[in-house]
Amino acid sequence: MVSCIAREANDGASFFPLHVRPSPNQKDDLSGGYVKLNLIHGEDMHWFVLALKNYAQFTGRAQRTEYWCFYLLLIALYPIVGVLNVALMYAIGHNVYGGVMFFLLMLVPSISVFVRRLDDIGHSGWWVLTAFIPFVGFIPWIYVGLQDSQLGPNQYGPSPNENVK
Repeated sequence: MVSCIAREANDGASFFPLHVRPSPNQKDDLSGGYVKLNLIHGEDMHWFVLALKNYAQFTGRAQRTEYWCFYLLLIALYPIVGVLNVALMYAIGHNVYGGVMFFLLMLVPSISVFVRRLDDIGHSGWWVLTAFIPFVGFIPWIYVGLQDSQLGPNQYGPSPNENVK
C-alpha cells in the first residue's frame, strides 16, 4: 500500500512516504510497518546503485523496495537536473540539454527495473510496453509497484526477497 504520510523518527531521521511491508528476512523495528530509508547518509542508496549496476539486465527479478527506491529517487533528481541545466544555460549562454541527457542516460535502467519488477510479480517483461500508452501509461507503472512479489522461485528466477541482507 502507498501512504502519502511522511513520518519522523524520534532520532530525527525521516521516513520515506511509502508504506512497504518488509520481507521476512528484513528487520522491521519501526511501528506501523514503515521501512526506514536513509537516503541522505547513503545507507539505502544501494537500491538505486543496484539498479544502475544492473542497467542492462532484463532477466531476473527486482523486489518492490528496489523498484520504488529507484523510481522515487529518480523523480526527485529530475528537478535538480533541471535547476543545474538552467544555471549552466545562463552561465555559458546556450542550452546544454542536461534534462534530455539525464533522461536518455536513465532510460535503459528505468526500463530494466520495470521489466525485472514485472518478472518478480509473474508477468512477462513485454508488459513494459503498456507504460508507453499516452495518458494511461502510468497506471501499469503504479500497479507493478504495488503488487506483492510471488513467493519462492518463479519462471523468471529465484525470489530476490530470499537474498535480502
